[in-house]
Amino acid sequence: MIKGLKSPSLGTMNPRNLTLFLIAILINSLNVFGQGPTSHWYFGYGTGIRFQNGLPSHINNSAMSYSDEGTAAISDENGNLLFYGNPSVCYNSAHLNVQNGTGLIGNLSSTQGALIVPNPLDSSVYYYFSNWGTHRYSVIRRTSAHPLGEIFNAEKNIEMATITSERTTAVHHSNGKDIWVISRIYGDDTILAWLVDENGVNPNPVASHAPHMQFSYQGQLKSSPDGRYLSESIFLGSSQSPIQAYLHEFDVSTGAVTSTIAISEDSLRAYGTEFSADSRQVYFSNFQNGGGIYQYSLDTFDSTSVAASRYKHQSPLNYALQIGLDQKIYSVNVSQSHLSTIENPSDTGSNVILNHNSLFLQGNISTVGLPGFIQSYFHPAYFDYTSKCNVPVHFSANTTGIDSLRWDFGDSLNAINSSTVSPVQHTYLTQGYHTVTLHTYIGGVEYTFKRQVYARFGSLDGGHDTVYTCGDSMLLSSVSQIPFASYLWETGDTTAFIVVPPNKGEYKVSVTGQCGTVVDTIRVVEAHINVELGKDTTICYGASFVKSAAAPNASYAWSTGDSVASITIDTSGVYSVTISGQCDTVQDQFNVTLNPIIAGNIIAQPQTGSILLTTGIGFDYLWSVGDTTQAILITSPGTYAVTYSDSNGCYVEASIIITEDDFVGIADVGNDLELNVYPNPASKEIFIESNANGAFDVKLSDVAGNLIKQWKLDLSSTNQLGIDNLSNGLYILTLESNNLRSVDRIIVQHD
Repeated sequence: MIKGLKSPSLGTMNPRNLTLFLIAILINSLNVFGQGPTSHWYFGYGTGIRFQNGLPSHINNSAMSYSDEGTAAISDENGNLLFYGNPSVCYNSAHLNVQNGTGLIGNLSSTQGALIVPNPLDSSVYYYFSNWGTHRYSVIRRTSAHPLGEIFNAEKNIEMATITSERTTAVHHSNGKDIWVISRIYGDDTILAWLVDENGVNPNPVASHAPHMQFSYQGQLKSSPDGRYLSESIFLGSSQSPIQAYLHEFDVSTGAVTSTIAISEDSLRAYGTEFSADSRQVYFSNFQNGGGIYQYSLDTFDSTSVAASRYKHQSPLNYALQIGLDQKIYSVNVSQSHLSTIENPSDTGSNVILNHNSLFLQGNISTVGLPGFIQSYFHPAYFDYTSKCNVPVHFSANTTGIDSLRWDFGDSLNAINSSTVSPVQHTYLTQGYHTVTLHTYIGGVEYTFKRQVYARFGSLDGGHDTVYTCGDSMLLSSVSQIPFASYLWETGDTTAFIVVPPNKGEYKVSVTGQCGTVVDTIRVVEAHINVELGKDTTICYGASFVKSAAAPNASYAWSTGDSVASITIDTSGVYSVTISGQCDTVQDQFNVTLNPIIAGNIIAQPQTGSILLTTGIGFDYLWSVGDTTQAILITSPGTYAVTYSDSNGCYVEASIIITEDDFVGIADVGNDLELNVYPNPASKEIFIESNANGAFDVKLSDVAGNLIKQWKLDLSSTNQLGIDNLSNGLYILTLESNNLRSVDRIIVQHD
């Protein structure tokens, strides 16, 4: 509550003011945010605080009765306690020792003696860092046997570096996923940065060389929330050293220190240090001369500008400093039951407010230390997320002091790729990493934080896959390589990779991940090229064919300029191809000859008032008059042409000239002859009826003019002719007697 204002009583408020008051409560209730991993603090003589809805309050449930200096704590996305402890013991959320969580090698009198870092991808794994002259870590696993955490002996007190200082800080990598754990070698100019990723703690740290002061174990080391700077307290006074603190520029992409500024103050002996949430102000607590808080601005990172920005705040505070979820900087009052705060650390000079009795610890007292956290947790745009199998990813941000925010979920496959609320959920369409960006806006200033977020699906990528061999032993790997997977090959191997002998075959591997099990089948195929284009060939005019040179895992260079396995050929020439494979390169060529167009013929057969034009047997007929049948009936002179394909697929062309003379007498021939042939089409027999009497010669020919059958018929009665032995097709029926002649077409069509 602001001093000088009284809380309104609902009983004395008029209706209008009551309505406004309730509306204000409703609006404030919408400003909900995830409590996050820094929600619980445990320190001092069994005391602690908890942040809820951005506000701290005292808690009195610590199992840690005493810790002189640095401690550690971590909560989940929703602010639920997971682990806490001091350099020697780790406790779980039930305030009991983590299974095998005692006997950690550290000392209660280490400035930053403990730190807890989560595995970036596996929410069941955490790393507990402790130090006392040597930096070590132990792996906490939330197992089915011990869901609140256990430490296996093989993963306990793993040595990282010897002869180290008591300083430890951490900040996220530029990818927002991995985490740098940073410390200083004692009595050396080396700053070490270990990368923690989904595979664990990298045993090979990035080593940077920066100025140092001999014999300085104590003092805090902090990263700025944006990761650009490190501040380092030396805990040596001016009588012991000309340097009392350092500021370093830090590269969160590489883990390297890139430049350093030394801070020299006659009246300063720095123990604690901390940055403002916007990373533009840095503070040091003073152990001598009655204390005091020294503030420096980082608007320009050079020694002259930084030194000129110095402002000393009168204060008895002289030990640990730690920024909180509410963006205030907290400090201990040694052996007292209050915490002090820098209320508005992003401001400068006299505008900064110090509150020396900010938070009452309900009779518990603090010592000189506070818990340490990953510093990027306090970035103005930092966010947490929870990713589980087959459900939307849940995001939440600390909205304290934020005017507005905007999410970019990094999902090009989803039409809904942004949001302006928190918490929020997003459904990804593909499994794997997605770069999510949160933009927050405070007082007209934009802050951004990016994280690689992993979306999990229950359906893994199994199936059949092919690899190629040149006849040598080879290394096979499972296609379904996913974080934290276990493998079981049918050979009995349990690694992601196996060596197989130099022969073809199939290999199966069962891959079990966080979202289920899948079986990969990997087929090993001989990759030597054995391709021949074949003999020279001849093609018909207008025809084409496909020539393939397909080989396993190969590339192609045809003389045509094509680079595919198969090409379509429709012209004559010499064709060659160079095939380059995994094992060898071969060349081959062949010749293609193009046959010219075949000349066909057309038979003209006069009919009553017309002429029947018939060409050879084939398919795909096209006459110059548009007809597409083998024979056409014409009634006028002219030039008639046809193209078609023969039985070999070659084009045939034919033409014929029909003159007026060809039509002379046709219209008169057989005018008095009436002929009825039925059925038509027919399958077994046809019947012939006519108005004529007497004997007629009857001939049945195919469309090429070849005589098939002939009869002598008396047309004075109905005649029956058998055709069941004829093939399906078109036939010409001709009847002649003296000066009478008739031509008709018969279609034979068997079922």
